[in-house]
Amino acid sequence: MKSNWIRPVLAGVLLAVTAAAPAGAVVTKSWNGWKWARQGNLALTAGDNVSAQWKPLLATASTAWSADPVIDIAVAAGRTTASSCSPVYGTIQVCSGSYGFNGWLGYSNVWLQGGNIVMGVIRLNDSYFAAAKYNNDAWRQATICHELGHNLGLDHADAVRTNANLGSCLDTTNDVTGVISNGPLANTAPGAGDFAGLGVIYAVPAGTQLASTRPTAVAGAGLFVEGWEGSTEDTWVSLSNVPEPSTWTMLLAGFGLTGAAMRRRNRAKLAAA
Repeated sequence: MKSNWIRPVLAGVLLAVTAAAPAGAVVTKSWNGWKWARQGNLALTAGDNVSAQWKPLLATASTAWSADPVIDIAVAAGRTTASSCSPVYGTIQVCSGSYGFNGWLGYSNVWLQGGNIVMGVIRLNDSYFAAAKYNNDAWRQATICHELGHNLGLDHADAVRTNANLGSCLDTTNDVTGVISNGPLANTAPGAGDFAGLGVIYAVPAGTQLASTRPTAVAGAGLFVEGWEGSTEDTWVSLSNVPEPSTWTMLLAGFGLTGAAMRRRNRAKLAAA
């Protein structure tokens, strides 16, 4: 069993032991080289800001990705709202809601600090999941699994919808079940190629989360609706930077000092009167 705590390496170099991908398997590539810094096993928290319909699917996807030798994803109470789906430092916040007919079933954003992912958000778009094609657990499971994979630093296994399914939730497809078309494999869970890709990304412990550096909002990636024209998975988006916890503490302290100074000035004015 993997430890839920990140332990420092006391001597030598700790290498991840990963099984090679089966012959012919497509190894999923890194998403622009982004990854979570680690010095041992990586324990990530998925914040649950989803509706009751999504909760068991979030649990299933988190458990599936936790089969990786060095990554554990634990579902915990959400720390944002579904409507804002704001990032929380050091976590992946997962939200569901009706986000509009904008072309995506699910969408991920990650924030970088010192070149490493330090927080992420996933939005699951119920505007489309009410439609007949997508209103089933197979499409929901594939989408939430897909977005968690992006938050771990994986790109798409294949971006051509008409190709045969790879058995990977990071493989875009016209049919996630593989029953109607694109068969015979289902794309509702991580595949061997996805875990092989994580093995490459996280092979050597590296990096630290720099407390003195503000996170930077970076690109998003998602699973788009079939036939949506003009969409791109790697479009740069402008998001508000979120202060680090230490920055929030300083801001709150500043507000407190400002309030105290104002109270002292008010008392002085009353005394003078």
